[in-house]
Amino acid sequence: MQKPESTESFDFIICGGGCAGLSLAYQFDIHPKFKNSKVLIIERENKNTNDRTWCFWEKEDGPFQEIVHHQWDNAWFYGPKYSKLLKLNPYSYKMIKGDRFYEFVKNKLSRNSNFAFLKTEVIDSQNFENEVIVKTKAGDFKGKYAFNSIPAKKSKKENHHYLLQHFKGWVIKTADPFFNPDEPTLMDFRIHQKGQCRFMYVLPVSPFEALVEFTIFSEQHLEAEEYEIEIQNYIINFLKPDKYEIIHKEFGSIPMFSEPFEKGKGNRIINIGTAGGQTKASTGYTFTRIQRHSRQLVENMANSGNPTLSKGVLQARFELYDNVLLHVIAKNVVGGAKIFENLFKLNKPDAIFRFLDEDTHFLQEYRIMNTVPILKFIGPGWKELLNMGK
Repeated sequence: MQKPESTESFDFIICGGGCAGLSLAYQFDIHPKFKNSKVLIIERENKNTNDRTWCFWEKEDGPFQEIVHHQWDNAWFYGPKYSKLLKLNPYSYKMIKGDRFYEFVKNKLSRNSNFAFLKTEVIDSQNFENEVIVKTKAGDFKGKYAFNSIPAKKSKKENHHYLLQHFKGWVIKTADPFFNPDEPTLMDFRIHQKGQCRFMYVLPVSPFEALVEFTIFSEQHLEAEEYEIEIQNYIINFLKPDKYEIIHKEFGSIPMFSEPFEKGKGNRIINIGTAGGQTKASTGYTFTRIQRHSRQLVENMANSGNPTLSKGVLQARFELYDNVLLHVIAKNVVGGAKIFENLFKLNKPDAIFRFLDEDTHFLQEYRIMNTVPILKFIGPGWKELLNMGK
């Protein structure tokens, strides 16, 4: 792949070469209709380090199975009053490391001379009737469509909640065999909640090594030292290995906003990834939703010549469910530990996964929501919920 000239014109310009941008490029590459389409991917970073870990559930082998670092068929849930080793079948819980994902997709795209990478910063994108112009520090580029994964800054509005799912993780290695690599901890709410929704998860990849991550749903980040203290205390008080060393650290922050994200700018600039609302507001899970969204955009483009997706009744329904949960957590109406404990105690994991994937019908959704009776705790807040999304 050669460096593009600023006078070049492309079929598609992808702004951002992270998970969303590379996933979309991958879908264009494997679709026979777009084998000869010229695609430019603009990213300001090299994207060759293990800057994040994606975890997701999947029934069968997906397109990235060969780079799955580890997968599990069972998982522990620990609540204040209920704990159980859950059987996840027909799903498996999977982990992919960032550096392996970037390498895998870039290597595949490098075999197609119609794909070009440019390391620079996007300044602006302009939408015209028959084309887009993407302005960068390296020059301007024209395309038929642009796909943007760079989130815009949001100014907070009334009647919306703006939580963050922020997390710090340590990959630790023990001197002796300690972990059961077949039994991860999906959520552990036994830690002090401090008026928030806080939990740990532990993902062992061998008897000697595991990712231990501290996650919080709240409006503000913690001081850097507090994440470290909480992880250390959890290892000492709950895991209790004799000796361990920290071999890797990661930090992340994901928006959990009740305000919908913009679909794009005009008809030819389409937002993708978190910028396009593909982070599920109530849980923060993103990877699987990005893959689904990327496939849909490319299929729409192949079938109609327009990638735009319309918002259906199903999507609006799940946005309401997400907003209810965000409202309850933001107002601390019901503790997150209690909500998730009821959810996993009274429902099978496969039903929960289908619900979170938005692959359920209304009766199934009603049954799940009825096991977490948060609506009766909302009280006067129902008016605020009705105003969300406006």
